Amino acid sequence: MEPHSGNYGVWGGLVPDFARAPAREAFGAYHGERFVDVGISGFKLDECDNSDYTGGWSFPECSSFPSGVDGEQMHSVFGLGYQRTIWDAFRKRRQATYSLVRSSGALAAPYPFVLYSDLYDHRQYIRALVNSGFSGLLWCPEVRQAESEEDLIRRLQSVVFSPLAQVDCWYMTNPPWKQIDRAKNNAGEVLENWQRLEARCREIIGWRMQLAPYLTAAFQRYAEDGTPPFRALVLDAPRNQKLYAVDDQYMIGDRMMLAPLFAGEASRKVILPDGIWHDFWTGVLKGGTDVTVPASVEKIPVYVKGGSIVPWADVGQYAGAPETRRITAQVYGDGSIPFTLISGTGALRLSWSLGQGRVESASEYSVYAWKHMG
Repeated sequence: MEPHSGNYGVWGGLVPDFARAPAREAFGAYHGERFVDVGISGFKLDECDNSDYTGGWSFPECSSFPSGVDGEQMHSVFGLGYQRTIWDAFRKRRQATYSLVRSSGALAAPYPFVLYSDLYDHRQYIRALVNSGFSGLLWCPEVRQAESEEDLIRRLQSVVFSPLAQVDCWYMTNPPWKQIDRAKNNAGEVLENWQRLEARCREIIGWRMQLAPYLTAAFQRYAEDGTPPFRALVLDAPRNQKLYAVDDQYMIGDRMMLAPLFAGEASRKVILPDGIWHDFWTGVLKGGTDVTVPASVEKIPVYVKGGSIVPWADVGQYAGAPETRRITAQVYGDGSIPFTLISGTGALRLSWSLGQGRVESASEYSVYAWKHMG
């Protein structure tokens, strides 16, 4: 790698010149043979940015690279080259991946990578997720440590309803639901009643598995026409001025809206776009008026467009388990908005008419129940 790297190292290591094929090929071949070939399905491409908030630890602007790209330019494209290199290792093997990266750009919208950051303010994380959609990019509000039980629950709820559900606690001896305090966690001091908190976290993580068929359909549309699966409300209603400044709510797919709760706040206001909306969990009609949600609400506020059909899978022991292919079709309102999912074996289409559900399926998914919500 040395002939294909920059002239400044970082933390005692080389900086590959991903602007040139030799560096990409050597780096990609190593990761392909050592990791992809033994079953690694994704990577976290860390420390490829140059955050001003972390003391300028990366290579300097005056660096030079064999390609002729200087340090300033390389900081702008390094994350893109890194993604391309790793993605190529999977594509050469005809394998899919879904990975993380800490530096990207608008032209990487088609890449199967999700942005994240070590900056950890929950509200800023949600703002980043919302605004990334304007560039077609994906952002992950990861979960690490938490300030309180409420903070852990609210962060975990948000990450489950995000592009990639990342719980990143590599520096903790025990999972955070056993001990939230990092120092006590690493000292082996678990919470007295950690099983209760673990049960709540287990339920929330289960939501992610149940949401998978719906998310798959949203990502399919992303691939087909570029509609971001996670996006600001104003993208769906550009003439609605009351949505212009809403940066803490977002659409998921074509019929679901999320309004995260934040620890330490007594309540939050939820702005509902025009039309009819239902509470996702209960089916209760919310109409078109704004609502105030108290902090005492246990589940994260999720709303569904009136008329929608939403698939909700069973929870299995692992992603892709047979149980996760069993679906309850949840109907909101008159069920006039059908649902379509294209899978590896065919299509699943759900529709509702005259109080009856209809399933057209040539896929591995099966619908064993219909539930008219509310």
